[in-house]
Amino acid sequence: MRLYGEWAQLELEKLARLLPAGGTVLDIGAFVGSHTLAFARMVGPQGQVHSFEPRSAIRQLLQSNVDRNGLSQVRVHGCALGRSEATLEIPSVAASISSERAVNFGGLALREAEDKEAQPVERVAIRPLDSFAFEQLDLIKIDAEGMEPDVIAGAGQTLARHRPVIFAECNDLEGGAQVLRAFQDLDCAVLGSVEPAYNPANFLNNAHNVFGEAGEAALLAVPRERLPVLHAHGSLQGLAPIESIDALALLMLHKAQYPFEVLAASSAAGTLGLRYASPLSRMMEEEVRKGRAELAACSEHAQATAARLGNTEALLSMTEARLKQEEQRALAAESYRSSSLRWWLGRLRRRISPAGRP
Repeated sequence: MRLYGEWAQLELEKLARLLPAGGTVLDIGAFVGSHTLAFARMVGPQGQVHSFEPRSAIRQLLQSNVDRNGLSQVRVHGCALGRSEATLEIPSVAASISSERAVNFGGLALREAEDKEAQPVERVAIRPLDSFAFEQLDLIKIDAEGMEPDVIAGAGQTLARHRPVIFAECNDLEGGAQVLRAFQDLDCAVLGSVEPAYNPANFLNNAHNVFGEAGEAALLAVPRERLPVLHAHGSLQGLAPIESIDALALLMLHKAQYPFEVLAASSAAGTLGLRYASPLSRMMEEEVRKGRAELAACSEHAQATAARLGNTEALLSMTEARLKQEEQRALAAESYRSSSLRWWLGRLRRRISPAGRP
């Protein structure tokens, strides 16, 4: 945010096409509120945004951002969402926030603290989404660091009643496959999205890209009865149909950091490694082969052209030599004609000169 004045703007632009003004959206895993604030602008003062952030220290930052922007349509909930009612004791992030150690708090999963005596912990309540009563529900965004299947499992009644569009983060094939099956069981069309983390047209016009080729992948569940209208408005443009785990695997491989963050940590990586032949490398090899062939053809053409130029230069030299010879002959002929003319003129003068004249 400090570098670019935004986060996931390209993703938000896609979601904006799916969220009507005056609508209701759930931001599950709201973190400090980058999506929450954007959703609030999308739905306007007549809409509602319900933001869920279970970690108290982070939730305070979220609430502060909401209050500072005067967003009365946003309600912040301090629980996590899951399959059923439960309580977790998780490591507290308050100490880490106050330290100088760099921590990606947005990527922390909710897990029971292993050594509760050696570190500060906080109690987090988990509730199923079905325990809430929403009058309207248009869009659900889930970024729960691996808990997406649990969130969906605890929301069956709510999803059947409201039939919202669901946008769920997808970080790995295993969790993504569970989400895919859950979406298909809801009679939804499943679409995939991969957006680069860096937006060249960012708010601060910062041309320095600290993310490289990294991107964010997500699965989108669209109730089938809503497809015709969304297609007609172009709201699903740029989204890939995900109908199988193979299609999901292709989606994940388009996330540049996936092999290094996920595949490298798999049990097979030690044996197989990551030096596999990828379509991109093969296409690049083919481009290199074609380039070399074109270069060889150009070289042959250049050699042939050089040979023709050499022949042309030889012809020019011969022509130049003949021209010089002709020029010399012409000069000699001119000299002969001049001397002959002088001789005849002299003789003529002598003939016509009166006697006694010199």
